[in-house]
Amino acid sequence: MTNRQDELEARLAEVEDALLEREELFRVFNKFAVDIMAIDDEQALIWHVAREVVGKMGFNDCVIYLTDPLGTYLRQVAALGAKNPEGYDIINSLRIRMGQGVTGRVAETGKPIIIADLSKEPSYIPDLEPALSEICVPMLIDGKVVGVIDSEETMANVFTQNHLSILTTIAAIASSKLKLIREAEVTRRRNLELERTRERLERARKQAESASRVKNAFLATLSHELRTPMNGVIGMGELLSHTELSDRQRNFVQVLLASAKSMTGLMDDLLDVSMIEAGEMRLHIGDVDLNVMAQTLIDAIAAMETAKNVQVTLDFDESARGRWRCDEKRVRQILSNLTNNAVKFTDEGVVAVTIRAEPAGVRFEVKDNGPGIHESQLTRIFERFEQAEQTAARRHGGVGIGLNICRQLVALMKGEIGVESEEGEGALFWFTLPLERVQSPEGD
Repeated sequence: MTNRQDELEARLAEVEDALLEREELFRVFNKFAVDIMAIDDEQALIWHVAREVVGKMGFNDCVIYLTDPLGTYLRQVAALGAKNPEGYDIINSLRIRMGQGVTGRVAETGKPIIIADLSKEPSYIPDLEPALSEICVPMLIDGKVVGVIDSEETMANVFTQNHLSILTTIAAIASSKLKLIREAEVTRRRNLELERTRERLERARKQAESASRVKNAFLATLSHELRTPMNGVIGMGELLSHTELSDRQRNFVQVLLASAKSMTGLMDDLLDVSMIEAGEMRLHIGDVDLNVMAQTLIDAIAAMETAKNVQVTLDFDESARGRWRCDEKRVRQILSNLTNNAVKFTDEGVVAVTIRAEPAGVRFEVKDNGPGIHESQLTRIFERFEQAEQTAARRHGGVGIGLNICRQLVALMKGEIGVESEEGEGALFWFTLPLERVQSPEGD
């Protein structure tokens, strides 16, 4: 009876020891799970696992390996025991190829392993102290091995399936935290690069704004300085044209006036481009009778010398009668540029201007029977310094910024502009503006 009782007491003591051991392990797991929440550094995490977790499981030795970025080899990065005398130092840090030795095999297969007797394991790679027992588990992130946790003992048959289960759980927890740390690091680097890019863009923006201000100031000064003598040239030319002149002299004066007015118009165009680019172009909205504005413009163009062989007509649809809210100066500028351009490139024939209301606002069209535009040039016609036909442009003058200004002014007024043309069949330029009617035709 006494022997039976002794056996029961011994068994009970074993169960109690096992429960205490399990309770201690749960306490270690719980503290590990709490502690790693505050760890945000990869090295600190790995060393914490080796010393504070594996070390408290009663293991005398533990080495943690991580794979290189290409996944070709393992390198010892943390240790508990003889390989770690103090701090984060590792004596003779090994570098092992994938598949080499026990640790390399675990890293290659992704499966944990227990070696009961290393003397019978031909692939064993001795470290500082030869061992007889080894346990090794992989660290996995999204199914890919990123490292291994390895422990050795000098005696055989030390490690059990219970040890394997515990160490595998530790590896899983550590891998999950390692993934979060690495993702956070990637995000930090990306944010740092974005911040550097933002700073570079901000410096570039300030430099561009500074250059734009210098350019605008230069153009404004140049325009002012040139406009005064140019007005003198135009004024003297106008006076000279009213004196008694021979036909040859009158032709000289007309060329002089045309050149001076062309130069003045070019200066105005350059200033407009500069103001639009700098965001300084401001619209001055008022109530406008588009019919009166268009008719006055057409009459002026028709009376010009350049239009002597071209008939300029206006078809103002009843639907557009009344007053509309818009910037009269800029609408007239767009319509004037398109009409003058059509007259300039039409040797003889008709330039027809049509204006009509649409559900979304007002549509303006300028149609000519000039040389037309090749299909390949239609998409570039509104680009700055682009001219549909270079020889004609040289013959009629111009530097190719008028249509670009039209496009930018239309965009400023939230409208659309386009062209339809076939080579040899003339061209139809159009633009639409989302204008608001303030007086209906019935209210005229």
